[in-house]
Parts: sequence; structure tokens; C-alpha cells
Amino acid sequence: MPGKGEFWRMDDRTSLLWPPAYRAGEAACGAELDARCVRDIGLAALVDALAPEAADRPAVEQVLLKLCSDPEVIRYRQAVLEDLLNRPGLAARLGALLPAIKTLAGYDRRWIKERNVLAEVAWRLGELETFVEIVQQLAAAFADAGPLTSGSQTTDSQAGVQEPDGPPQGGPGPLGSEALRALSLKVAAIAQDPAFGSLVRELPGLLAQLRATASVTIGVNLNERLQPVEATLLAVNDQKFRGQSLLRRLFGADIDEWQGIAPLHGVPQSGAAGAPYPGVPNDPMLVPLFRDLALVLEKAALPVAQTLKHYAGINGDFLAGLRQELPFYLGAVRLIGWLRARGLPVCRPELAPADERVCYVRESYNVDLALYLGGRAGPAGADTGTAGATSAGSGVVTNDIAFGPEGRIIILTGPNQGGKTTYIQAIGLLQVLAQAGLYVPGREARICPVDGIFSHFPVEENLAGATGRFGDEAKRLHEIFARVTRHSLVLLNESLSSTSAGESFYVGQDILRALRLLGVRAIFSTHLHELAAGIEELNRAEPGDSRIVSMVASSVAQEPGARSFKVVFGPPLGRSYAREIALRYGVSYDQLRALLQERGVLDRTGG
Repeated sequence: MPGKGEFWRMDDRTSLLWPPAYRAGEAACGAELDARCVRDIGLAALVDALAPEAADRPAVEQVLLKLCSDPEVIRYRQAVLEDLLNRPGLAARLGALLPAIKTLAGYDRRWIKERNVLAEVAWRLGELETFVEIVQQLAAAFADAGPLTSGSQTTDSQAGVQEPDGPPQGGPGPLGSEALRALSLKVAAIAQDPAFGSLVRELPGLLAQLRATASVTIGVNLNERLQPVEATLLAVNDQKFRGQSLLRRLFGADIDEWQGIAPLHGVPQSGAAGAPYPGVPNDPMLVPLFRDLALVLEKAALPVAQTLKHYAGINGDFLAGLRQELPFYLGAVRLIGWLRARGLPVCRPELAPADERVCYVRESYNVDLALYLGGRAGPAGADTGTAGATSAGSGVVTNDIAFGPEGRIIILTGPNQGGKTTYIQAIGLLQVLAQAGLYVPGREARICPVDGIFSHFPVEENLAGATGRFGDEAKRLHEIFARVTRHSLVLLNESLSSTSAGESFYVGQDILRALRLLGVRAIFSTHLHELAAGIEELNRAEPGDSRIVSMVASSVAQEPGARSFKVVFGPPLGRSYAREIALRYGVSYDQLRALLQERGVLDRTGG
């Protein structure tokens, strides 16, 4: 008799997201991003790119929105992703198995408990057939992926550098992630278990035995008015009935041979007109007929049911987590390949200790912008080849990001449409990606996890409220300071723009002083270049180890009036903003003078 499947226990699940010590997941998480922050940084487009199928989005959203602040968990995920990136064949085979894994997860034991023996046997055989297919395919995929090792995980000394396109030369080497090693060992142990081997041998026969019932032959006695009065089961057949029906023989009618000859053999579909109850025939005579027929078929299934009892302990519960976790990683692999194919750098970030409160990224960019320039379809419907792949990357401007002892609070100034909002959103998206355990946009990165991301972007005035727009802004800023810590990230985009320049200047000073006092990482985009001009005074007036620095958007032009969308450290440019806008729209003095001369309104001397 086969074994009882000791390998299949609920507590033996292998998670690709959480190390064994963090199965619950909650202890390793920071604050969850609120809906306002999700909207402000444009996270929805990133979720769509990672999970093109709607059914996968809730699981992907859960990983991204629940900021993981534990470096051990983040590195655990980074290693899984790196294994899949280095082994495109393994990633492809896991992707091909995902539909079967989703099917296996759909076998709900609560549903089958209320069904008859025949339904239970058919349900259980379907579950076991899918389970065997997944285990065998997984075992083959891991066997082809290379030898296992217990100490090959990439260290942070190797991280923070753009990964090459494809696996390293000489082959990908052994699996480096604890999660995939554990899963591969688990699958290998199951594949070698005697109970599983016995199931593999017996399953084809059990399926054939159950599926051998293809049709039944029923004899029906009629009374003198040709009404059915008695029915008897004559035979159970292993082939479908294909003989000519009575109506075809009598009338030559074009009747589908797969259908019955009359309502006697038909059961209306659920909700069909005239059916008193879903699945119940109209003719009361048929109720006992179909009931008796079901009992006969159940008897035919009893031998199969008895054999299946030997495999009662075998189930695919340990694979349940893959249904939710694999789409996250496979989506990340697609996105990274898509970005690389367009010449955009991505890298595994080095994780710095939380107390450093730093974020350094070289040549970073806004992932949402790259997806937008790529047609918003992104990697969901495109391959990762190089043909025509530079279209998205050609319009993306890369910028360095730096939060550290030299400056943790940035005042960002620049003209409208100069790239300020894009830059701020890029920082938020990058932080989310890093803490989810994914690669980040950039050539090199060193990042500290944050315990929360708090955003304050312009919104429409709440007409139903009594506070006015400035009151709404002030209330939201108060809510941020009620939750933020020195390990958080604060993104302020044109805050205080609803009041006069004089009032917003003084409130803005107070906010910056409070941010410096707290020591948080923050960026404050504003048109108030007076705030940036007074940075040194703010740094002297308020104690703290988070210096306030100035950055300017669109400060370098490739040609007159053309913005570069570069963001660099430097003092605000003041009136040069207006001069840049004037050049762009052709309303500088020199441009207007030349236009008037061309029109003949002025002579060439200007008179």
C-alpha cells in the first residue's frame, strides 16, 4: 500500500516573498501606502505593467503597497528575482506552469463536501492530475536550472550595479535564493516519495476507469397512448451513442446526433425558461429517472473512490502561495527585460542601514514615463527584443538622486512643465520598487528602507467643505506630521500654492524647519524660490542633522528655450524662469522685435 504523503502538510508551504521566520508578513512591513499617495506617485501604471491580468493585480498591489522595511526580507526577494533573471529558461517554464497552478488553487474543498460521490471522485481526480503535472514539470525545470547550493546568495558588495542583459558568461551557476532552493528541494522530495510514485502509476488507470462511462442505454416502456411508464438501465457504455434517432429515421429531420430525440433526455440549463428549479427536468417522470441514473454512475465510481482513499493525505496546499507570488516575480522579469531592451538602466539596489537615511541613485528615471512613452502597454504585450526597442528610452531623461548627510531635505524649484513632478514621482516609485525587493531604475543605487511614504500633491478644492483649499492643504499637512518619523519619506509637490506668496512663504519656512528638526528625508517642490534662497539661514536657525539643499529643474538647455528636464543641485534661478518661458513661446524682447521687423511694422533699424 502506498504511503500517506507525509510531505504534504499545511505548515510546509514555501513562500517566495517571506523567509520562514516571517510567514505572517506583518512584522516585516512598514506603513501601508494610502490611496492619496498611490495616486500622487502614479503607482497604478506600475501595477498594470507588473500584472496585466486583472486577477493578478490584488496580489501585486498588496506587495507594493505594504512597504517592507526589513532588509532580510528585501534581500530574500532580491535573490529570487536575480535567480529568475539569470535563468530565463526557468522563468519561462514557471510562467508556462502558472495556469495549471491557478487551476490547482481553484479546487475548493468546501465546495466538494456538499456533492455526491461521483462529483467528488471526478473533482479529486482532476485535482490530483493537475498536481502531478505541476510537480513533474517543476522537478524537471529545477533539474535543468543547475545544481543546488546553500551559500551562493549575492552579497550587497555585488549589488547596486546594473545587471548584464542575460545570465553571466559560463552559465547561471547554482541557485542563489533560499526560497527557490527550498522549493526545488521540496518538489524533488515529493517526486521521489513512494506515495507520489504510486499515484503517478495508478492515476492514468483511475482516470480511464472513470472516463470509460461515455453513455448509457435505457429501455423505456410505453402505455397505449405512447406515454413512458417505466424505464430500465440496460447498459453502461464506453463510447458515446451515435445511432440514428427515431425522428431522423421517421422524418429524416436534421437533428444533431449529440442531442436527445425529445425532451425526455434533456435537462434545461440553469435559469432556462420553464425550468422550475435550476438543473431539474420539466417532466416529473424524469426526476426519478435521472436520480436513479446518478446512483448507478456513483456505484461505477465507488472502486475509484476506494483507491483514492490511499492518497487522502496528498494535496497541493504547499503550492498555494505560488498562485499569488509567481505573477509578481514574472511581471518584474518582463518589466526589467522591457526596460533593458530600450536602453534604460536597471540595477539591484544595495540596502543601507536604516539609521543612515540615505538614497543615492545614479542615472535614475521615472518608470511611469518610460511606460507612457512606450505606449502604456509596456511589457504586457511586447517582447523584450531590440527591434524598435529604443523608442521608449529615447525620450526618457535620467537624473541622479541623492539624499544623505550633505542634504536630506531638497527644495526643488523650476518652471512649470520643467520636470519637477516627474522627478518627485520617480523618487516615490523607486522607493516602492526597492522595498518590494525589485530592481530599481538606475545604473547604481544605495537605498535605506523607509517606514512610510507621505505625499502632498495639489488637489481640487473640496466644495462641500468649509475650510477652503488652503484649509484643506493645511489639514493634510497636519495629518502627515501626525504620522511621519525620521525614517520616513515626505514628497511635497507645490504645497501651499493656494494662498498668497507672502503667506505661503512663512508657512513653508515653518514646514521646512519642522522637517529639519525631525531629520526626515523630504523633497519640497515649489515656485517660492525665496525659500531656496534662504536655505543657509534655515540650516543655521534650526538644529538637526538633515540639511536643507536646493535643486533646480530644467536649468540646462540644449538650445535656447528648450528644456533638458535635468534636475541638478544649485541655487534658484529667479527671473531666468520667466526668461526661459518667454524664449519658449517667442515673447522675449529680441524675438518680438525680429517678428515686428519681419511684418514690416518696424524698419530694420528698429524705428
